[in-house]
Amino acid sequence: MQSGAGIAASVPDREFEAAGAKIVPGPQHFSLADIVLKVRGPQDSEVGLFKRGAIVVGLLNPYDRATMESYATRG
Repeated sequence: MQSGAGIAASVPDREFEAAGAKIVPGPQHFSLADIVLKVRGPQDSEVGLFKRGAIVVGLLNPYDRATMESYATRG
């Protein structure tokens, strides 16, 4: 889990760690994850960081054809 991701929901990193999550400093560690959970869809700068075949869960816009194609192209 990215450090600080739960701050807006008033859930500090230590609570996620207590539940078994591994905290990483930033999105550069996305390449380690088999599953990426985001509240919103990935930013353009993040998509290239996911490992090929990773499952991405988030609020995606299926009508944004260019973005959907960029996800598919990157696997």
